[in-house]
Amino acid sequence: MAVIDFSRYRNQKSGNANGRDDGYYDDDDTDSRGGGYYDDDDRPIEKPKEKPKEKTARHARKPRVLEIVILVGAVALLVAAILLQSKTRTFSGADYTKITDLTSVETANADSSESSDLTQQYFGTQYLALGSNIVSYSADGISCMDQGGNMLWNQTFEMQQPLVAISGSVLAIADYNGSTVYIFNSTSMLGSVSTDLPIRGLAVSESGETAVILNDTDNTWFYLYNVSGETISYGKMSIDKTGYPISLAISPNGEMVAISHLTMGTGNVETQIAFYNFGAVGKSYTDNMVSGTNFDDEVFAYMAFFDDDTSVAVSDQRIAFFDGSEIPQNTNTAMVQEEIKGVYSNSSYIAILVPDTTGANEYLLRVYDRAGNVVGEIPFSLEYTAIQLCGDRVVINNDDTLLVYNVDGTARYSGNFDSKVRAVIPQESSMSRYIIVTDSEVELMTLQ
Repeated sequence: MAVIDFSRYRNQKSGNANGRDDGYYDDDDTDSRGGGYYDDDDRPIEKPKEKPKEKTARHARKPRVLEIVILVGAVALLVAAILLQSKTRTFSGADYTKITDLTSVETANADSSESSDLTQQYFGTQYLALGSNIVSYSADGISCMDQGGNMLWNQTFEMQQPLVAISGSVLAIADYNGSTVYIFNSTSMLGSVSTDLPIRGLAVSESGETAVILNDTDNTWFYLYNVSGETISYGKMSIDKTGYPISLAISPNGEMVAISHLTMGTGNVETQIAFYNFGAVGKSYTDNMVSGTNFDDEVFAYMAFFDDDTSVAVSDQRIAFFDGSEIPQNTNTAMVQEEIKGVYSNSSYIAILVPDTTGANEYLLRVYDRAGNVVGEIPFSLEYTAIQLCGDRVVINNDDTLLVYNVDGTARYSGNFDSKVRAVIPQESSMSRYIIVTDSEVELMTLQ
């Protein structure tokens, strides 16, 4: 905030302390010593005062400007206080409002008698947020409803091990070892992709481009498709030359793809993080590969893009941060001494779950920003079923308990649900609102 130093103004008055009652004076009757006028009796005569000049418009505006500055400053302080209070307020209770009964496709999917026992044991109905809507999927299909419980779209299929990728409000789903990718946004189905080889990896962009890893007998293939299912690019990856791809990610705009290649050396492993640019810059590089970074004796099983310019890769020993929209480079590294039990990210942060080595709690969730700086640590002992990063908060839950924190570790809520909960979906627009799914209905939970 700028501090403006206003000058002080005063009207200057001239004249003597002594004067005649009649105010008369002669121009020739000045004292040689100065200091006024004198009459014939040697008494000083006061010079008539000049009429004060009217203040200019500029001078008149100055008090008004000061008032505005003070008012703006007061409003800014008030807003800052409200924001601080909203970021630190703790909640002690919750209200529940029923949205709908679970009588739609997701319940039928979960109870379908056509699913094999193995599938039911391995994979039940899962719930997640897609924009402000709710997606449920299982081995038999996928559906989406809005916050009012209204069905927006659904798609039936048969999958043994669904792979799901989300970017913004776009979702792609395919079966591991399957040959079809379905692509949706929060309101409708966008398209589908058919492949000739089994699918082993999947990523999707915010504009619907889909990157897949396909398995062949002696090689693996990388394909990039547009939302209509047309091939944008592809390439062959051999175990001997490039290594085996174990993870991949695609930028929100769909132009950059990152792949983690694992190679086996003599008694050790090596991973190369390779970036492929499918924009104008990448056309001048062989196979569109614009950069690569090698790491000895590490396995990078997790990759993600924060935005079009920054990305991250996680191994069993470190978190590697990359920067550059055209030719990404490794700009920072955070070494990890503990065993990594989980990795979670959104467009602003990445968090790793490790054991709490102090012994005070079971777990420690360490949160980093996009530059690799630690912004907070959250120790807890809850036997969780889900951990989510939503904006600037961390949501941890099992079927009985909900924990909510700021990313800096500030605790906001700790409490039990009214009934057993299958899924918690935080609402991005509000710290206090959560969609919860029970065995029988969907509810809005509002923290108080």
